[in-house]
Amino acid sequence: MNVLLLSPHFPQNFQAFTFALKEAGACVIGLGDAPPEQLGGDLHSALSEYCHVPNMADYESLYRGVAGLISRHGRIDRIDSHAEHWLGLEAQLRQDFGIPGQKPSDLAFNRRKSGMKEIFRQAGVPVVPGERVTSAEQIRGFVSRHGFPVVFKPDVGVGAQSVFRVDNKEQLAGVLDYPPQNFFIESFVDGELVSFDGLTDAEGGIVFCASHTVCSGIMEIVTNLQPTHYYYRRDIPPGIEDLGRKAVRGFRIRERFFHTEFLVGGDGKAVALEINVRPPGGHSIDLMNWACDIDLYRLWARSLVCGESHFDYERKYNTAHVGRRELPPLPRGRAARARGYGRRAHAVSQGLQRGHGRLRLLPAPPRPRRAAPRHRLHRGAGLSAALPIGAQRGAILDALGRTGALVLTAPTGSGKSTQTPQFLLSDRTRFPGQVLVLQPRRLAARSLAARVAAETGTRL
Repeated sequence: MNVLLLSPHFPQNFQAFTFALKEAGACVIGLGDAPPEQLGGDLHSALSEYCHVPNMADYESLYRGVAGLISRHGRIDRIDSHAEHWLGLEAQLRQDFGIPGQKPSDLAFNRRKSGMKEIFRQAGVPVVPGERVTSAEQIRGFVSRHGFPVVFKPDVGVGAQSVFRVDNKEQLAGVLDYPPQNFFIESFVDGELVSFDGLTDAEGGIVFCASHTVCSGIMEIVTNLQPTHYYYRRDIPPGIEDLGRKAVRGFRIRERFFHTEFLVGGDGKAVALEINVRPPGGHSIDLMNWACDIDLYRLWARSLVCGESHFDYERKYNTAHVGRRELPPLPRGRAARARGYGRRAHAVSQGLQRGHGRLRLLPAPPRPRRAAPRHRLHRGAGLSAALPIGAQRGAILDALGRTGALVLTAPTGSGKSTQTPQFLLSDRTRFPGQVLVLQPRRLAARSLAARVAAETGTRL
């Protein structure tokens, strides 16, 4: 079996998928934008071949690269990356080369929030009220029916990127002046964020499942730059597994990982937020492995290559991830809050142990080395989501990625000069170069630089 992995080097812990496939007997082929010398010796030796495509946004180059691999290795049986960023490319390549798996038509339902709502409802899974943004009048109608607060999020998006909340008519007025394109409006629902994660076989049967709970909503964590924690527990909360299994059947997920998010209210009732047809992010696979003393990298590979569909496992331990924000040096007046992060991490671990028993403490996985400089976010960056241009982030980056040039016009105060450079810096895969901003006067240049530096936590 020939298996093509996109960007097999990233993230670092996902390199284990390559090793597991080779161990299961597959011919593993890699394709990515990283130069071959950056892959490392172990990964190189596990790959039968690695095709370097410097710009994977150039589909023609990507297509030629895959065609060349097929000419040398024969038919590609499966293609995957396990990454949200490449889901569209995976699907298009499968369609163009006749490879089994989800196609672009599937992404309309399992990647677009508007499509997800429809499938959740058909599967009998309760959802948060929401609909795709089409006009200012449509937004007014939604708010009149459902009230405040409401949340705006990209119809296709991940990690609460460009998500913002509107609490009253005054805030809504600014949105109505510039209705965001390709966005989704949703009622804000307060509750505990709980997941249903797992892996399916070729027939869509769930061969592994688990559930984690997050300390806060993802939007709040990202917007307010909060330290965070989440944990997998031995027992899946009542009702979550039933709803999760309905969702997996409804979305017809086969031979893939899945990550479904629910909000559980104070009354114990759960509503579905969204589903991702990929592994949960970060080190979640490692947490699930540690919780059950298993190796999901190997289980996935054996399911794919050998057709295995039954795995014995037991959720033995509670496992947790606690993360502190890496902030720039703080002024003396804010140092106490920074010290408070450490106390919060300790309190989290103590609270988990009281509620769920002793934690299994494990060393943190090694932090991957980064070739590009890190652009740290400051608390002020959370304010940018409220600027009109924040809702157009995806459209701006997509247009610039397609054409290489873009004329952007908007009224003063929209956020053009301060936010557009940060949009580019946040997508280093498509825009790896430097960002140069020109201003007509020295005072304007200094003021702009000070604002961007404050929001990114950079010293001038």
